[in-house]
Amino acid sequence: MDQNILQKTAQDYSKFITNTSLDKKLEPINARIEDLLARMEEFETMFTFIQPDVKDSCDILKSMLDYKPEFEDLCEKIDCTVFLIEHIKNNLDSLEARIEEEETQLGVEGTSSKVAERVTSILTPLFVSYC
Repeated sequence: MDQNILQKTAQDYSKFITNTSLDKKLEPINARIEDLLARMEEFETMFTFIQPDVKDSCDILKSMLDYKPEFEDLCEKIDCTVFLIEHIKNNLDSLEARIEEEETQLGVEGTSSKVAERVTSILTPLFVSYC
């Protein structure tokens, strides 16, 4: 009886193994592996294209360091120019306030805007950007 059960079990497993193909079960796994390999090759290709650009970028950044003193000098000049412009603006605002005050005391109105326009027209060429 044990022999019959053993033989029957062996036949059932034999049918199971022969009916289901191992290749069929591995087909999705193989397809996924091939897809991953294709993506890895694409990545490698992109990396080989990008690598020279990275080297060029590093060279450019290193060469920019050579211009650091000139850049710092330019920044200093810009800061001084901004300070000068603020100083001139404060002086003009103060001058305009004093002119308006004097006009009020003298009873004259409307001339401060004309004076401001004249001063502005004199200083405008100094601040025009030439691009």
